[in-house]
Amino acid sequence: MYYTRPNYTPTNSPAASRSRYLLTSVKLEGVKEVTPCLSWRKPKGLSKVMGLLLTYTDGTRRSMGQVRHDCMEAAMVVGLSECMWLGVPNINESQVNWTETQRESNGLPGASSVHLSQPTVPEEAFRYLQVPWRGRLNWRFDSHQCHISHEDKDGVTVQDEQQEKYAQSCYLAFGPESMTFGS
Repeated sequence: MYYTRPNYTPTNSPAASRSRYLLTSVKLEGVKEVTPCLSWRKPKGLSKVMGLLLTYTDGTRRSMGQVRHDCMEAAMVVGLSECMWLGVPNINESQVNWTETQRESNGLPGASSVHLSQPTVPEEAFRYLQVPWRGRLNWRFDSHQCHISHEDKDGVTVQDEQQEKYAQSCYLAFGPESMTFGS
């Protein structure tokens, strides 16, 4: 008697989906401090922001992305800032669908800088994702890349076909209760 295993690939294997990708999502209203966590892998070239620790006005904290306490930068006080700017590597236009209406980085290799005021010095190596302090910030990641998106208060985020398929596969693999961590 022969047993034939199903031919699972990383894109259709439920187990691979569960272990490979994570999604964190946090609300942005009431944030008083932002603390970036830099990569502990010490990549060559640009530093990489692996995650953020947000502290709210009521004292609660929420993390997004990957956060290790031994790799935290100094906390930045939000104060009167209306937005947060995430610097992401400036790559070839054909590699990314970057639109202001989407406000998302579409699978770029991760944020490299975090600012609470608009960067004044143009840096050719970066593009900036402007994130207002309302709605939710979503940070989907695996060990190689991350995808950052912002949902406004009404929950509207334009998704392309590939992102929609990914969202559906995550929903089927995880179920709605384990899709989002944080508040």
